[in-house]
Amino acid sequence: MTLGHDLGAGSSCLKCGDGCPGLDLHFWRKICKNCKCKQDDHDVRIEENDHVRKIGHLFEQSNRQPYTISKMTIPQNAMLNTPAPSPGKKDVANQVTFEWIPQGTDAKLAQRYMESLPKESQPIRGTAGAQTRNQAMQRQLPDHDQHTEACHNLTEKEKEKMNEFVQSYKDQAIGIGEVEEINKPRSEGGVQTAASVATQKEASGSKSKWTCKRCTEPMTGGDVAVFAERAGPEICWHPACFRCKTCNELLVDLIYFYKDDEIFCGRHYSDLHKPRCAACDEVSVLSIWIIFQ
Repeated sequence: MTLGHDLGAGSSCLKCGDGCPGLDLHFWRKICKNCKCKQDDHDVRIEENDHVRKIGHLFEQSNRQPYTISKMTIPQNAMLNTPAPSPGKKDVANQVTFEWIPQGTDAKLAQRYMESLPKESQPIRGTAGAQTRNQAMQRQLPDHDQHTEACHNLTEKEKEKMNEFVQSYKDQAIGIGEVEEINKPRSEGGVQTAASVATQKEASGSKSKWTCKRCTEPMTGGDVAVFAERAGPEICWHPACFRCKTCNELLVDLIYFYKDDEIFCGRHYSDLHKPRCAACDEVSVLSIWIIFQ
């Protein structure tokens, strides 16, 4: 697995352009030694295998569903972003490829989900949306919040506490959003999904308030919604509303951390529990830190 310090070495800076000769990451400050910008400000290309290993680690030793990546190529339409031409490559006319689609969705549902997102957030190969996904993966799920190996000079006691913290959020907080039509009962492996449980309650006469958890706008039959298992079967979000409570970013690959009836990205969930160093960006698992006034 490629850990944070080596990831994207030499990548161009999206802020500085030619002013930065390429990413040269300072080992513990997590910024480029050349331009002082953050790693996720650079055009870091993460290999698919590294994506799977990185996120797969979060779901090890937990009863959450495993993480996988599926792609999809479909005809272009007016609701989808248009990729830039690839230099030296012959593009397939009027087609777009999504570098990720929600787990457990068929082609029709995946397309409806993508069309519900802002165009600039659609992870279409060759567009800013694909680049945004890569940046969000680094920013929302920093390696040094997950691996002791990615942290700087931890003591054995700190390593122990860090591993305990990681295991606690695996057990208590992390999940992957499920994309469903809210009025379509179905089951997977004999287990009813969130939408089908709520739909049956609605059909039996129990009141079910189909509103988006974030924007509170009503959702009607056939709408595409995102459910979070930890939130319960009657709580759902519009695809474009499935965002971190703190930073308001769309949750990358629908990976959420649940606390106090809200969803967060990994970074800001950690910040709720541990102080984060302004210099090295690592959380202090022993809560020993210095405040400058």
